[in-house]
Amino acid sequence: MTLRRTWLRRVDPWSAAKVAGALGALAGLVEGALLLATLLLWGGLIAATFPQSGLAGLAGPGAVVAGMLVLIFVPFPGAALGFVFGGVAAFLANLALGFAGGLELELEIE
Repeated sequence: MTLRRTWLRRVDPWSAAKVAGALGALAGLVEGALLLATLLLWGGLIAATFPQSGLAGLAGPGAVVAGMLVLIFVPFPGAALGFVFGGVAAFLANLALGFAGGLELELEIE
C-alpha cells in the first residue's frame, strides 16, 4: 500500500449536477413515501373518529390515490433543485479551487 498525493483542481459541473439531481430525486422519493404513510394514517384516523362526516373516502381509495400522486410528483422538484444547486455548487467550488490552487488529497493505492 502506497500513499499518493494528488490535487483536485476542478469539479465537472455537469457531473456534479447529475449526481445531485439523482440524490434530490431519491430524497423526494423518501419524502413522498413518508407523506403517503402520513396520508393513510391521518385518513384512517379521521374516518374512524368521525364516521358520520362523509370522510370515509380518506381512509380508502382517496388516500391511496393521493399518496400515489405524491410518490409520483414529489421527486421531480427534488431532482430539479438538486440538479440546479449541484451545478451551482460545482461552479463555486471551481472558483474556490482556482483561487486556492486546488485541494490536496492523499490516496492509498493497493
